[in-house]
Amino acid sequence: MKALSRHHSGRAPQATTTLAPKIESFACNYLAQRKADSARPVSDTDFLNAADNIRPCAEEVAETFVNALQDAARSAGRIEAKRFAATKPAAAGACAGMTTALRAKQKAGKFLDQWKKGQILPF
Repeated sequence: MKALSRHHSGRAPQATTTLAPKIESFACNYLAQRKADSARPVSDTDFLNAADNIRPCAEEVAETFVNALQDAARSAGRIEAKRFAATKPAAAGACAGMTTALRAKQKAGKFLDQWKKGQILPF
């Protein structure tokens, strides 16, 4: 295992950038299932807030996991998270296929409310 860590430690950034989108995809699918779960519904706003945290969290998890693999390879010990990635701010972009429609729905709802209040004229 020690030879592996010596020869492959330079690949950690590549492993992280390869793994993070897979974690993101998994998280988006999980979130979509939660949205569809009628027993425990997730509101559009909660869905969008969660989706905005998926990409940075996926990057953090991937980096932490790769760090744990490297540490285990160096020590021939257990895979344990001991070094954690820095926290990243929320950022829109994950689950775009689902969030685009929800964001459009929210904008249309706001526009309709403004129109009903006479704040926006039809022509």
